Amino acid sequence: MKLSWNDAAAEKVKTILNKLPYSYPRIAIHAGFGPSGKRGRKAIGVRSWPIDRFKETIVRLNKKTGASFILTGTAEEFTTNESITKGLKFPLLNLAGQTTIPELGALLKEMDMLISIDSSPAHIAAAVGTPLIVLWGPSIEAKMKPMSLNSSVVIINKNLPCSPCYETPRKDSCRNNICMKEIHVEEVVEAAIKLLKT
Repeated sequence: MKLSWNDAAAEKVKTILNKLPYSYPRIAIHAGFGPSGKRGRKAIGVRSWPIDRFKETIVRLNKKTGASFILTGTAEEFTTNESITKGLKFPLLNLAGQTTIPELGALLKEMDMLISIDSSPAHIAAAVGTPLIVLWGPSIEAKMKPMSLNSSVVIINKNLPCSPCYETPRKDSCRNNICMKEIHVEEVVEAAIKLLKT
């Protein structure tokens, strides 16, 4: 996949990043919980990872590396991102709903890493050469995983007997999201630190 953007997008990203103190590395997080349902409840899908684990991952990575963080997402995911960042005192920005796709590409290009569920931003990061960790669950990895010619892509997939289920009837009956819940904070943090050193 190829992605390009104009000077205006690049300037907007520069302005955004100027709001973030010079704290490196800069890590993007895409939790990707999806839009609200018909009754206003969040559609926490089978590809989602628990909010508290995203928060703990951010806290641990900041403690170990001094990283600053940018959270991406749709406008409807802004409040979910706010619940992840609530109470955190170190540098971070919630940019959910505040970038176009080209602007997101320009933003991710400036990041030292993206940690994401299986999502479009993960593919964008791979396209622009940003090191990437993808928390993988129900989809077919061999068919759908992001690929990059010039950056590292780490897939954390527990490969449970019930997965992949995404294009099967099993997906509709899944209530426990176990393939994602089996991914633990410790292994994500470990993979992130290792990736930052390469």
